[in-house]
Amino acid sequence: MRRFCGLELSEADVAAKAEAWLRDEGFDVYREVAPCDGYARADLVGLRGGTTHVVECKTRLSLDVIEQAHGWVGRSEQVSVCVVSRANASDRLPAVVLRTLGVGLLELNPMGGLDYARVRVRIQPRWHRVRRDERHVRAALRPEHKIMGEAGTRNGGYVTPFRLWMRDVAKYVADHRGATVREIVDALPHGYATAKSARECTWSAVERGLCPGVEFDGNGGLRPTPSRDGGAAKGNNEGGSRE
Repeated sequence: MRRFCGLELSEADVAAKAEAWLRDEGFDVYREVAPCDGYARADLVGLRGGTTHVVECKTRLSLDVIEQAHGWVGRSEQVSVCVVSRANASDRLPAVVLRTLGVGLLELNPMGGLDYARVRVRIQPRWHRVRRDERHVRAALRPEHKIMGEAGTRNGGYVTPFRLWMRDVAKYVADHRGATVREIVDALPHGYATAKSARECTWSAVERGLCPGVEFDGNGGLRPTPSRDGGAAKGNNEGGSRE
């Protein structure tokens, strides 16, 4: 949290204004997106007409955020940083670096209060050629990125392959009123290297309470967790099998 013009602004405040700017520009906006190859998480990704614009948000312009943004060059057609503008700050060198790298600069002017603050483009991002493979940030976009998580925070709630898998497992178990781990893994697409790994990780996740709405049925299978009104007993895995 930093103070500008009498206002305390956080990265989440900057990200919220950058998200509004992207929407005004006609982009669909996705929050906290991490590519499938495990690369860093982007604060915001705008998608418009099949092309992407990654925006990294910070309260201050620094070489650190420029380096962070530059990592997306080659993974997104456009890349920018969004920071709070500071009238008395000397940012000539960072601006030169941004132009050299082809990274755009968006500035949030907090004068007049956060409700009236707007983002303006100070440096236009260049168009970058990207490879159309799993490294492209677009390959990682999911509908859940539009509604889950809050850009610019470290509060969790992000969309991850694991969370999506747990959601799919819980839905399958609910739809079929119970199933074995093997049945689930055989029926659903997953991102694990092998079916065995998927079964072991799924079993472990349920065992640790990481799959909401699912519990062991005591016979080696999984079942929906009964509602509290139904007097549910705690699930257990006694005598069960990871298959």
